[in-house]
Amino acid sequence: MVSKSPTGSSAQIKLRQLEIRTFIHATESSSKVISPIAKLLHSNLDSVEKIESAQNIEESGSAGGIEEIEEIENIEKTGVIKEFEDERFNPIQCTGSHGQSIDSLVLKITNQKEIQGFLKELGQSILLNVKIQLDSELAQRCDEKFKIFLRFDKQAAILGNFILVTHSDVYVIILAFQNKNPQYAMTLEDIRTYLKQHHLLSNI
Repeated sequence: MVSKSPTGSSAQIKLRQLEIRTFIHATESSSKVISPIAKLLHSNLDSVEKIESAQNIEESGSAGGIEEIEEIENIEKTGVIKEFEDERFNPIQCTGSHGQSIDSLVLKITNQKEIQGFLKELGQSILLNVKIQLDSELAQRCDEKFKIFLRFDKQAAILGNFILVTHSDVYVIILAFQNKNPQYAMTLEDIRTYLKQHHLLSNI
């Protein structure tokens, strides 16, 4: 995509990398935390549902019959959970400041088809008031390397609501931009145009 800068230059903007970060606390369901990300990426959704179903059976304390017991065993044996937690969905276990167990999940995506699909889904998931907020805060969210930092409330996102927040229990989404035309300097307005074209900012 080519966007025109205010000075008339032609900067070729590319979103070279999409990075997603979050923490999974010991009290949280891994599949519930990973599910919003997987849905935006259209990744392993059948596995999400199967894992969640198995966890619900285990948490209820009632297998409900031989078929449900076999379903849980089948998930464990066939590696459905492993398939869901592939090298992209593979949390790293670490320890919190109070000694509690926390899993750190970091995804770095460079495949352009996946990036474009993610942007489309995210653009459809963000409400207008959030797009207006992001547009007004874009300069504060952009660093010197033209990376845009978005922090969405994790619990709200699990319920399907993507809300920009400042606290720490979040999905951090980092958009790393690249200018493929070295003759011209990329500007914040180039990025703003790109995000508007991908429906992440309001066109109002």
